[in-house]
Amino acid sequence: MFSSDNRVGRLVELRVQTPMNLEEMAELQRRHLQVLQSLEGSFVIVTDLRHAHVFPPDITEAFIQMMGRINPDLERSAVLINESAVLGLQAERAIAEAGNPNRRSFREPDELMDWLSDVLDPSERTRLQAFLHEGE
Repeated sequence: MFSSDNRVGRLVELRVQTPMNLEEMAELQRRHLQVLQSLEGSFVIVTDLRHAHVFPPDITEAFIQMMGRINPDLERSAVLINESAVLGLQAERAIAEAGNPNRRSFREPDELMDWLSDVLDPSERTRLQAFLHEGE
């Protein structure tokens, strides 16, 4: 299961749960790119992977490719992960290979909020907080 939405300003909300197959990943890519293309200028992405577990290698590769394609207009991206060591390694690898220093992963929602808040306006911060609570 996944969702990709832009409800407020430049904040793009991505939520991914496992299991996920290549067909679902292709649909996620289509939806996510459609959301991003609807925005003008730069954007900020928050990704909630708290209900995901290990991704198969082909899904991880597809995430890396998708992340690399959107680097030019990305202002910041934060990925919230659970306590899974393997998922953490996969997320860190994807972030590193995407090649953008404005991407980070977090295990604590408050730390993620602090990091993204610097670049969000008040309505985007309010929506970010709601998004994070919805995913608990």
